[in-house]
Amino acid sequence: MRNRILALASLFAASAASAQDIGAFGNWSVQAGLTNVMNSAVKSASKGNGREGTSPTLLTYQRDPEVSRKAELALIGIVEKSNPAVVGQLKKTLRENDIIGMFDRDMRPFSLSSEGLADVFAAFIVASWMIANQTGIPEAKAVTAVRNNTATGMSDAIGRLDPKQRQMIAEIVVYQTMFSIGARTAA
Repeated sequence: MRNRILALASLFAASAASAQDIGAFGNWSVQAGLTNVMNSAVKSASKGNGREGTSPTLLTYQRDPEVSRKAELALIGIVEKSNPAVVGQLKKTLRENDIIGMFDRDMRPFSLSSEGLADVFAAFIVASWMIANQTGIPEAKAVTAVRNNTATGMSDAIGRLDPKQRQMIAEIVVYQTMFSIGARTAA
């Protein structure tokens, strides 16, 4: 099961590497930005800051199977445009694995859930930071600080979305996060 996800993640990574110059600049930009976010979060956590400052209900949803199906179709559509050769493998992976469930299991030690946008974005930011900086998993309090800072920063915009819109965004980001972690593991 995980091997298929790792193989699919590797295919996604290979297709994304086609524009070398743009990719190199993009990687540098992502690394610099994520390093700043994580450094700020670690400093906040060590000072006791990074506390949750927004209503969690503005950033959550209850899972609707129809929205989950639409999120999978949206993911397949994105991949069809960027790398049609891996669409069959993606469909098989989605059919045979509960990626959302895997995310929830893997993120449980950090108290993150797929049903919270701040949680999902925090996981994506931390995973991307780990990849960009070739580093290990940060302490739970740093992840919590990223989550809380993310919640504070996104609460106004996300709070205006309805639960189905929040779920669609969250599930697409969950897929991106899990495939990124898979690519990192494969590397």
